[in-house]
Amino acid sequence: MGLLEEASRHVGVRGNPRLLGYLNRLEELFIQHRTKEERVLFPLLQRYLGACVCEGIGLEHDRISDLMRKVSNQVSHGEKSSIPQLNLLLRGHFSREENVLFWYLNLHLSNKRQG
Repeated sequence: MGLLEEASRHVGVRGNPRLLGYLNRLEELFIQHRTKEERVLFPLLQRYLGACVCEGIGLEHDRISDLMRKVSNQVSHGEKSSIPQLNLLLRGHFSREENVLFWYLNLHLSNKRQG
């Protein structure tokens, strides 16, 4: 995200290749993140927390993917981009996962091993 923010300061150059490269890499990493969560984490979360939690995270994944495509399109056309909005959305998403979901799942699995 830091590289993306730095490169975004140079928006206005139509099709900024450096910024587009960072966006493409971010999208690749996010796809990996999403795939791992949906295949590994979601089944565990559904077992211990219920399906509604997974639906919420899945909806966030959809919003992030949609915004990434929008930002890439904006940058390709030399338009002012929604990178700050994407940054906030990603940081909030990862914070919720790390501080709530992963914490709760770790606590539950630790208690299950002890019990």
